[in-house]
Amino acid sequence: MKRSLFSVLLLTVTILAANALKPKLQSIEDLDFPKSQVRFSSNVDRNLPASEKTAPMQLKKPAGSSGLSFSPALSINPQYADEYTERLDSAITIYADEDLDQKYEYGYNEQNREIFYISYSGRDSSSNAWIPEYKTTTEYGTNQSGYDTEISVEYNWNETNKQWDSVYKTAYELYANSYNIKSVLEQEWIDSLEAWKNVYKAQSDRDDSQHYYAWEEYQWVDSSATWEGMYKYERISSEDDSHIVSNTNYFFDTEAGEWTMKYVEYFDNQGQITSFEEYHLDIANDTWIGDSKYDLAYEGNITIRTDYVRNNQEWEAVERSESAYDEYGNQIHNATYLWNNDLSSWVGQFKAEFGFNENGDTT
Repeated sequence: MKRSLFSVLLLTVTILAANALKPKLQSIEDLDFPKSQVRFSSNVDRNLPASEKTAPMQLKKPAGSSGLSFSPALSINPQYADEYTERLDSAITIYADEDLDQKYEYGYNEQNREIFYISYSGRDSSSNAWIPEYKTTTEYGTNQSGYDTEISVEYNWNETNKQWDSVYKTAYELYANSYNIKSVLEQEWIDSLEAWKNVYKAQSDRDDSQHYYAWEEYQWVDSSATWEGMYKYERISSEDDSHIVSNTNYFFDTEAGEWTMKYVEYFDNQGQITSFEEYHLDIANDTWIGDSKYDLAYEGNITIRTDYVRNNQEWEAVERSESAYDEYGNQIHNATYLWNNDLSSWVGQFKAEFGFNENGDTT
């Protein structure tokens, strides 16, 4: 069941770990939970178009699987602020709503980061005890490469066997002291195999000195036991990181098992496309070969497009077109030119001007 925070809060109890847990709660290892090291692809913030992304991929909910950076009571009832801001680093917070037959428990480490979440739904008719439903546990650390790590496991309650069954695990690396993602690995538990099976992975690369950032995602294919590319892009930002200078999108060939096509867009400081290039990969020589290119220029309300073809490893201009539109989207100017090598200039081929009245009819 998907967790929710309900509007009617009937019972809120905070138990300080100094009293409830001995020794003091330091990590998930201090709790009697299964030893295993958040579902992530759905938790990646990719809302902006690629051309507007000047920041690395980040967690939407960087504070923990509940998405809260402090006790949830503060979000619901600010009147409890004084009570709940004390030693939240070592607290378990419990919420219960008897009318809705729901209960939630949250646990935090010394850095106020959520290390477990448990939801309950309904009570046992005989014992009146709360019936567990869903749980996540999260561990934080730093690996040998110097990246911060977060590993979360999701569980469903098995009422028949009275135990927590592993469902999904997500492990990710973060660039130090940030929520910028270095890598992600999602896996689901397969009972018949008694093992974790790959589902999804993603990784990033960056070079801040070059204002370069790359992001790629893959899904696991059971039939071939291989990773299949889903999404990949590279971008270069301006020196002040105010806008995108270029953005490259890749396309994956499942038969070749490679990223075999790419499209490169270049932008001005207003976010307008100034050039577009298309390439395919020569797999045998591991070389990108240009297929097509066009440039765009803007002169007043006229957009000028110049098309190129590949000639001896160089781009050669062959055609130019001009177009303009009125405020209603009606085309009012159209012209085409061809490049003449003998004259080393553009030669006009066609030109037309259009006028429209207030009804949109040509004049």
